[in-house]
Amino acid sequence: MPGDPLPANNRLAVEAFVRARPRVLYVESAPASAKYLQGALGQSGFEVVVRPPSGLPTAAADLDPWDVVILSDLARTQIPDQAMIAIGQWVEQTGGGLLVAGGDAV
Repeated sequence: MPGDPLPANNRLAVEAFVRARPRVLYVESAPASAKYLQGALGQSGFEVVVRPPSGLPTAAADLDPWDVVILSDLARTQIPDQAMIAIGQWVEQTGGGLLVAGGDAV
């Protein structure tokens, strides 16, 4: 700009870190119900994988590929003790996100 007393501040260089789509592990005991939340999250830019309770990882390292775990309509008896420990470690030590939603099984 003509007459600008500080021409050195007319430029800005910025780096942007662009992550892949957030990954969600959605564990649902009623598979027919999963399509609603899975669709909403997918339309919002999330990559969602739906698994039955038997697909819940039992080691914290196996949760590392995910940004968020959703446990939906799971009775406590459907969650192995090792999975409970793994989820606790993953949330507390690595900052993983956890959403627990109730339902008929709870």
